[in-house]
Amino acid sequence: MKVFDLKKFRGSTGLNQEEFAKRILRSQTTVSRIEKGEKLVSDKFLDAVSKGFSIDLEVYKSYNQPTHDTAGHSEKITDSHFTSNQLYHKHDITDLEHRYILLLEEKKKIENEHHELYKKMQSLEPSLVAENNELLKKLTSQNELILNLLNGEKK
Repeated sequence: MKVFDLKKFRGSTGLNQEEFAKRILRSQTTVSRIEKGEKLVSDKFLDAVSKGFSIDLEVYKSYNQPTHDTAGHSEKITDSHFTSNQLYHKHDITDLEHRYILLLEEKKKIENEHHELYKKMQSLEPSLVAENNELLKKLTSQNELILNLLNGEKK
């Protein structure tokens, strides 16, 4: 089960509780209570973190909903839920780290493709310059021929 580990996430940002709280427009007390396990991470809180850090935390939302019994009735979250191992089970941010690593790999792949295309362009450039010079020579000689013909007609 994925549970958002606020303390670990905040630690990865390098911000203290007060700075973090300001960035997500929440109080430092709220941040502190969540980190201590005294308060659940609400969907609104996750939305604030998502907005403050431009990241997607939707994956954590379904795990912060009230539980349902087998008949499908919603069960209200009580203080007993706070003492369960489920809420104290800290989820490291492996999922975010994994996505970050994948993005870095994709970035590296794109940079390599760009580098290869640039090398290809560099290798083609001399032949393109030579072809362009040949075309300029032909154009120049044709222009001279046309000028000679025009000058010959005037005489």
